[in-house]
Parts: sequence; structure tokens; C-alpha cells
Amino acid sequence: MLKKKPKSKIVFDVKCSQALEEDIRAHGGVPIMWKTGHSWIKEKMHKANAPLAGEMSGHVFYREGYYGFDDATFAALKMLEYCSAQNKKLSELIKTTPYYISTPTIHLPCPDDKKYGVIKKVTREFKKEGYEVKAPPPIRPNRLKKRQEDESRQTVGLSHRAH
Repeated sequence: MLKKKPKSKIVFDVKCSQALEEDIRAHGGVPIMWKTGHSWIKEKMHKANAPLAGEMSGHVFYREGYYGFDDATFAALKMLEYCSAQNKKLSELIKTTPYYISTPTIHLPCPDDKKYGVIKKVTREFKKEGYEVKAPPPIRPNRLKKRQEDESRQTVGLSHRAH
């Protein structure tokens, strides 16, 4: 996508790997992390005029000549189109992809009137321990990186889902 449309914005949800954000930047794109959910991602894709958006769940949205659609067959065909233009096997392409440890989404019961306070407190505690907290609006701590001099990474994922 970025070869056809350089400097494009690419929207993805907070559950996606840090590797995605880094790869979008490495290929000259503008990563936009946003709220999880089909309607949130699609709305942000249109507001940002992004040609591509996706979620960790596997939903991939394209805006090629259309309002934007999520079609697994089309996504598979786009992957085949990409692979056919490479001089490598798919397994070789995958080997070049950075690997980051991911955690599943953990839903803990919490009353609505307390959840933002809990998130603020947890965020404050992680910051005290030297973690960097990245959060798109609204306040949604979602990815934490421990600052270490040896450049190794330790990540912890948090996501808050509004009901």
C-alpha cells in the first residue's frame, strides 16, 4: 500500500503489535493507533483519509474506489498480489518480520464509575517503575515499554474497552 501511496496514514487498533507501528514508519507511512472496534476503526480511517486500516482480530479495511470494506477474500488476494511480486517464499518473508510477545486481552470486572480511576492509578504505577505509557485519546493506556539501557524491550499491554 505504501509503495502505491507513499506517506499514507494507516490506522490500527491498540491491540496490534508495536512491530506494526515500526514497520509502517520504516516504509514511510504514518501510523495511527486507535480504539478497538469495527466502527471506531472504520470511522477513524475515513476521518484520517487513510487507504488502509486493520485490527488485531484480522479485520482489514480497504478504501480502494469504495467507502471502505472489510473483505477476507479481498485481503487474501492482496496478500497473494504482494507475495507474487517478491522473489521469496512466504515463509522467508515471514522470517524477516520482527517478533514481539503479545498477551491476550484480559477483561476484569470493574464498575463503570471506577474504571478510569483504576486505569490512571495503574498508569501512574507503571510510570513510577520506569515504563513509558503510550495512549491515544481518550486516555487508554495500551502499550508500555520499560526503558532499559541495554535496548532490550519488555512490553506489557493494557486496553480498556467501553461497553
